[in-house]
Amino acid sequence: MAGNTQMREEERGVFSFHGAIGGLLFVAILLSILVFLEIWALEVQQNSANKPYEIKNIQNVQAISDDNYKYDISNN
Repeated sequence: MAGNTQMREEERGVFSFHGAIGGLLFVAILLSILVFLEIWALEVQQNSANKPYEIKNIQNVQAISDDNYKYDISNN
């Protein structure tokens, strides 16, 4: 037998969200995370477009090398 599924008064939590309110809150949180990530992605893309890599002396760069950190690829 499934037992009693009714919630008693002392079992109710103040911060528990069930049903439509919980679903709407969940969707609102997901949408706010989505908006944050979209704005962050746009900022990263704009920064990458405004400051492209500049490789100096391309002949010395090897595909796999521990010395690649020595080559300046920034605009500084």
